[in-house]
Amino acid sequence: MYGHCYHATQAMYYLLDTDTLDPMSARDYRGDLHWWLRDRENGFVIDMTADQYYSVGKEPPHDKGKVSKWYGWKHRPHKRTMVLMMKMQEEARMDSWAADHLTPS
Repeated sequence: MYGHCYHATQAMYYLLDTDTLDPMSARDYRGDLHWWLRDRENGFVIDMTADQYYSVGKEPPHDKGKVSKWYGWKHRPHKRTMVLMMKMQEEARMDSWAADHLTPS
C-alpha cells in the first residue's frame, strides 16, 4: 500500500462522517510523509496502510504525528479520493455536486 496512505486516509475520513477524527501525518523512516486518522476522544489510530511498515519490520510513525490539513483548495476531497470512495461504494455515482467540488489532483 506504499504511496496510497493520503487518499486512503482521506476517503475513510469522509466515509466515516464523524467530527471526532483528525487527519494526522508524520515523516517515516524513509523521510516520506505518512497519513492516518486519530480519534481525538480516545486516541484510537485508524491506519489502513500501516501494513506497508509492518511487512518490512518497521513501525508507522504514529508517535511523531501531528494534526494535519488536507492538501488542495478549501481542503476538499481530491478526485483520486472520490474515485476510491466510489470503488468502495459501488452504488455511489459521481453526481453534479462532486463534479463541481472536486479538488484537481
